[in-house]
Amino acid sequence: MRGEVRSLYALIEQEINGAFKKINNLIMKTEEIYGSIFAKLPSIEEELELSLQEVEILLNYFIYRDESTSVAGNESEEGMQLAELLRNMQREFTDAVVKMFDETVIRKTLDRFLASVHNPQEPGIDDLMEIIKKIKRHIQDIEVVSINAMIHSSRLGDDGKAFGVISRNIKEFSNDMKAHYNTIFEYAEKLGRWNTEFTNEINKLLEFSENLRLRRLEDFHELFKRVFASLKTISNLLKEANHNLQSTMTPLQDLMAFVQKQDIIRQSLENVIKCLEGLQEGMNEDSEGELTEKLNYIVFEDQVVEMSIALIDNIALQLEESLAEIKETIAKIHHNLSETYEESYEVTEFLSGDRGNERNTVEEIFYQVILFIQQFKEELVHISNEVNTFSLSGDAFHKQMNGIEKQIVTIKNRVDFLRNLNVLSRIELSRLTSEMASFGDEIEQISRRVIDEVNLNETFIVTLKASLDDDLRRFFSMLHQNKEMIQKMITTSDEALKNLKMMEDLVIKAIR
Repeated sequence: MRGEVRSLYALIEQEINGAFKKINNLIMKTEEIYGSIFAKLPSIEEELELSLQEVEILLNYFIYRDESTSVAGNESEEGMQLAELLRNMQREFTDAVVKMFDETVIRKTLDRFLASVHNPQEPGIDDLMEIIKKIKRHIQDIEVVSINAMIHSSRLGDDGKAFGVISRNIKEFSNDMKAHYNTIFEYAEKLGRWNTEFTNEINKLLEFSENLRLRRLEDFHELFKRVFASLKTISNLLKEANHNLQSTMTPLQDLMAFVQKQDIIRQSLENVIKCLEGLQEGMNEDSEGELTEKLNYIVFEDQVVEMSIALIDNIALQLEESLAEIKETIAKIHHNLSETYEESYEVTEFLSGDRGNERNTVEEIFYQVILFIQQFKEELVHISNEVNTFSLSGDAFHKQMNGIEKQIVTIKNRVDFLRNLNVLSRIELSRLTSEMASFGDEIEQISRRVIDEVNLNETFIVTLKASLDDDLRRFFSMLHQNKEMIQKMITTSDEALKNLKMMEDLVIKAIR
């Protein structure tokens, strides 16, 4: 009987040792399975976090926010954003176009040049032309008087010889004045042609500027309305992709919790081992006891073994459930990642895919803006060239006005000679007949009119020249400011084109 008990003890111990081995193998297997999953989780999570960051970067490029909802002092997101760049360009270009040329101020400044009707408050070039016509009439009067004087002197024979000399001097004076008038008229004609061309160029410039102002402001509005609508669509696509990526993170967190169950399963298996080890030690201590005690202990061992088996069954069920959860979660993660991949591929193709000769969505957005800025720059260059045509206008004006002024001064200096001739003619005619005395009155009246008119015209021309000079100076000052602003906008356009082309390349690469 004792031999049978010892055999039973040996058999139980053998079974316990086999259980030890199987349980340890099970622990190793679970550690291997759970450990491999646990080892992969950080890299998967890191990849997803990186993808989330990449989408956030793209959102920064394509961020869309209504300016009405912007918080004061925080109108731009951190980073380099296409929408913010476009808004800044829109503000700068709109501000420049509005301030480019003030037609009212320019027309008021150049009123003396541009006036088409006589304005006594603001004498201009038209008044100058009238004065030149008066000079011509006075010169013609002197010429007629000189011819009549020569005729009267020839009738008087020897008595009229002295007056004949005076008459010839008057005739020479008339010819001299006629030559000066012809020179004045030549300058005046050139000045008139210059003023017509100048007026036409000013009107063309102002008309082009006004057309640019009205048309470009409307074009700006329409272009950026379309562009921002496209950006909003892209932003929504990226936000949706970002949301899907974030939803993939939740199963990963669940998987991490499931993996942690392995610690509980291992602890339970280790508890079974401890229980069996305690049972094994009890058998060794009871090897020398009474048969009845040994039999009772065998019954106890049997119960412990049954409990251990039940515990192992429970652990196996937990393990099976855990592995099923892990499998299901991994399948879900795989499904989510597959969907995310497919979605990202479709989004990439939609936004930046290669379409041969056609432009993709991103390229089309940049193309519209770049084309608009290039056209705007061409118009700015055109205006700049138009402005440059005025650079020599001032020189041409001063050349003609200085010529007219010089001739008027010469005529004024010669008027003293006419005054002397008038005195001599009065003296000589006083000795002749009463008819000749009345002729002397006529000479005196004409001479006085010429002298008074020349003095008056000289004052008018000097004053007008100073006023026109001041008008042109102010105009060229405004023109210079506009030219600087135009050049600044050309530079801004170049910088914008450079930034847009660089950003287009960065965005397409980032999306792909």
